[in-house]
This record gives sequence, C-alpha cells and structure tokens, in this order.
Amino acid sequence: MPGPDTASTFFAPALRATTAELRLLSDEALNNPVACAVLEAVCGMAFILNEHRQILAANTAVLAHAGDPSLGCVLGQRPGELFDCVHVAEGPGGCGTGQACRTCGAVRAILDRQATGETVTGDCVMTTERRGRRETVEFRVRAMPLAIAGHDLTVLVMHDISAGKRSAVLQRVFLHDIAHLLSGIVEWSNTIHESPEAVDAARNIIALAERLRHEFEVQHALVEAEAGILRVRPEDFCVPGLFAHLKAMFQLESAEHGKPFQIMPVAEKTLIHADRALLTRALVNLLKNAFEANAPGQSVVLWYERHGDRARFCVQNPVPIPQPIALRMFERGNSTKGATGRGMGTYCVKLFLEDYLHGRAGFRTSEGDGAVFWIDLPVSPIP
Repeated sequence: MPGPDTASTFFAPALRATTAELRLLSDEALNNPVACAVLEAVCGMAFILNEHRQILAANTAVLAHAGDPSLGCVLGQRPGELFDCVHVAEGPGGCGTGQACRTCGAVRAILDRQATGETVTGDCVMTTERRGRRETVEFRVRAMPLAIAGHDLTVLVMHDISAGKRSAVLQRVFLHDIAHLLSGIVEWSNTIHESPEAVDAARNIIALAERLRHEFEVQHALVEAEAGILRVRPEDFCVPGLFAHLKAMFQLESAEHGKPFQIMPVAEKTLIHADRALLTRALVNLLKNAFEANAPGQSVVLWYERHGDRARFCVQNPVPIPQPIALRMFERGNSTKGATGRGMGTYCVKLFLEDYLHGRAGFRTSEGDGAVFWIDLPVSPIP
C-alpha cells in the first residue's frame, strides 16, 4: 500500500493518513453508536471512510468478502484495493489516483459527497483480478455524510447488482443483433421471388444465417465462460481458410453500407492450434465493432502477422477511440455507443482469449492509425 506521503495523482488526492491517525479515528467510529448502527442496518457492503477515502470501519459483509473477521485486514485500505481492482496498480497513489479512476463511479460518488456535503448515488463498474482470474462486478453506490469527533467522514454503501445488469445487457445486445439479422434474412428472401438475381440473394441469405448462428453461439459461450464452465476444443487449422470464412460473413455488410473490407494476403502458411470457433467469435466481435465505428467509405482491414512463437491477428479501422473509452477498454459495459446494454464485444474478446485460449488481447489508438485491435495466440508451424 502506498505510504502517507504519496502526493502524485492522475485524479483523486493520493495523500493518506498515518497509521496512528487511522487507529485513533477508527476507534472513534467503532465506539460511536450511530456509526455502528448505520453499518449494520444497511444491506450490502458498508464502509466508513476518512477524508482520504481510507477504510476506518466496515460491516460484516465487507469482512466476509475480505475473508477475515478482524477489521485490521481492511483498515487503511481504499475500496478498490479491498476488491482487487485492476486499476489500483496503475495509479501512483493506489485506488482513485489512476487515469481510469476518472470514470469510476465509486470514487466520483465519494468526491462529490465530500465536495457538496450531500448524499450522492451512482453506479460503479469494477474489473477485479484474484488468483489470476478477471471478473467485472457492477455496484450501485451510495455515499453519505457522517460527522464524528469533528471529522467529516463518508459512509459508503455498495450493492452488487452484477446479476441483474448482466442479464439486461445480454438480453439487449442479443435481441438487438438477432432482430437486425432476421430482418436482413427476410428482406433478401423476398428478393428471390422479385429479382432475377436469385443466386446473389441466396448467397446473402446464407451469409446472414451464418451471422445469426454466430450470435447464438456467442451468447451461449459467454454465459458458460462467465460461469467458468466453457469447454475449449482445440484443433489445427490454417489462417487462409479462417480469413475466407470471415470474408464471407461480412461481405454483405461491407457492400450494403459502402464500407470496404480489406483482408491482407497471408504470406506465411501457418497452422494454428486453438479452439477455432472461439477464435472466430472473438474476431467477429472485433470486426463488428470496426464496421459500426466506420462511416461509409472507410475501410476495415484484417491481417495476420507472426511474432516469434505467437500468431497475431489485427483488425483496424480509421476511427480513433476517445480517451475515456480507451482507459477502460475490454471492460463489460464500456462502449462508444453510450447506451445501456452495449459494450460486450471487446469484453468477450478478452474473456475468451485470456481465460480460455492462453492468448492475449490488446489495442492501440491514434489519430494517424485509428484503432488497431490485436489478438495473440500460440502458433504451430506446418511441417
């Protein structure tokens, strides 16, 4: 944990109380009947925080989460540190001091409460990592003022609303995409009877049906992946065949919306050993995002390159990613669309790649290059 003299920050103040100050004020809070009653009266996890956002007292739900019934295990921590938020290490002063913390609903609620003296509510999406496994948790947060011994303290209550949010997001994204694909299938089915170009119509129907099947498979895989029960079925396959499949899936969208789809020639013939279906789902999600971001006339580019014993797949579009979105890329609910129920595409990519395919996913963005997302996987050369 950063020391009390840590002053640098990208967002919230980094300064911390000394150990002696923490213990003194913690004793004041624990001996205050009003404070104790507030902690145990609320549902969810409740904290009493000092002016530096450090924990002075907590209810039994917090201690149960920490796995230790004594307050000493959480005393002086900030909420993000207790929950193992992945952004804690990015800040020079721990929780609240990183660039991504600017968009954290919990930190903002605490700071707004301190600034206004009023009760503040909000939502917080937190990506945590424990024992090498990442998980996105969503909280409804409420920060309330509490005065003890002349100190302006904050009562922070956090309710885990992940289950309800996850269900709403899955339904919204799934139903939106399915409705779009079904309308396309119906439209092109009608042209078979109205146009002599029946062969083209049939080809487009097949492409849309393939995308429809993909959406069902992605939703099923996502539910199993988040539950930790997804089965991985690795096989050997070649890159050119995979790219041909992706081209067929997106050729209609490219033509209808005037967004060119460019696939760079694969110079090196390599054999990938992975779950082809899961990799395909990840690449389709990246391609969908790229097509959505582009305006007519802007190209989506897909290519393959070799990095030592790793195979890298890249998807590029010319639209750069805004910084607030880039800071929390790959987190569930993080979307340039700004709508409830979005932001699942890159989250799925990270989940599939890093938790199940022993791969890595990343991106870079700039005004010159736009957005480039990449996927790394182990590769086996063809004999």
